[in-house]
Amino acid sequence: YKRQGTVRAVKPPSIQLVVLDMAGTTVEDGGMVVDAMRRTIAELAPELAIDDEALAAYRGRAKIDLFRAIVPQRADEALVSFTAGLRQAVAEGAVSEIPGASNALGRLRAAGAAVALTTGFDRVLADDMVHQLGWDSLVDAVVGGDEVTAGRPAPDLVLAAADRCGIDDTKRVAVCGDTVHDVGAGIAAGAGLVAAVSTGDHPPTAVDLPAGVHLLDSVADLPALLGI
Repeated sequence: YKRQGTVRAVKPPSIQLVVLDMAGTTVEDGGMVVDAMRRTIAELAPELAIDDEALAAYRGRAKIDLFRAIVPQRADEALVSFTAGLRQAVAEGAVSEIPGASNALGRLRAAGAAVALTTGFDRVLADDMVHQLGWDSLVDAVVGGDEVTAGRPAPDLVLAAADRCGIDDTKRVAVCGDTVHDVGAGIAAGAGLVAAVSTGDHPPTAVDLPAGVHLLDSVADLPALLGI
């Protein structure tokens, strides 16, 4: 592992694409995601008591998986309500960038790497967030959880991002996220470099991560890790 606070450039295969998670990795959501989850569940199943640990287990995964597990008979309805609440929050300015994220995106693209954002949110909400943050010119592709068959830790999001950016060799892909599910997706996709960051609500620690996965303070450190 690369310890937090000490980032030394590695020499992976030449990275052509960097695939980044959104909430918790590049985007600060101010707690709106968990709040929206709780509000949606309370509306549809007020008798249920859901603790933070149960919700945290679904960070980084497709949100429909959460609702299928908790309110299986009304999962699709729950997802619609959840997404609508988040779109309103985003429109009202609830999201901001993780400090240094814009700079990191710009440095990566200036060095010749494509940048893709992936998320367990649906594509419409993801696009809302990108527009709100003014990142349209900094991102080459966005892949939402509703556009793939399986969410993280399956590799589908990473593979879809590579396909959209015309990258055939996943060893030329770097993956970075704030959950073990993000890391699992990168490993499953065969990414040449996988990194975790400590900026999410429930960030992984070194003991949570397989050998070879880099642990960074934040996405702001990723360009340096790649020697950029």
